[in-house]
Amino acid sequence: MSLSKKWSQHRLKLWDEFYDPSMSREALIANVPTGIDAVQWASYVQYRLDPTTLEMCRKNKEARKKQTISHTGGSKPYARKRNEIFLATGRKASRGEIYIETHKKKDGSFVTDEARAIAEKN
Repeated sequence: MSLSKKWSQHRLKLWDEFYDPSMSREALIANVPTGIDAVQWASYVQYRLDPTTLEMCRKNKEARKKQTISHTGGSKPYARKRNEIFLATGRKASRGEIYIETHKKKDGSFVTDEARAIAEKN
């Protein structure tokens, strides 16, 4: 898990470092970073400049702007958190319980007043 996360961050760092919007696709492909295979770099540049990838990046950027409440779940999937609650309590956790568990700090307080208000509605 750690290795894949580090590789993903490294790829993004390479892209940020070597991408220049004023360069053509061919120039970007020719500008291969040191230590990276030219064929793999060409494939990565093609992927990053693909219209579907650009659209996905744009949509993700817009979605991130709308997220105002932070959570404490980290990268752990909700299914895994739900299973942990099941193992601890012996019953399935509801969506509301998962929300509360992933929006509280270790000391039991909510991360924000907004998160507390949402939890109290449930």
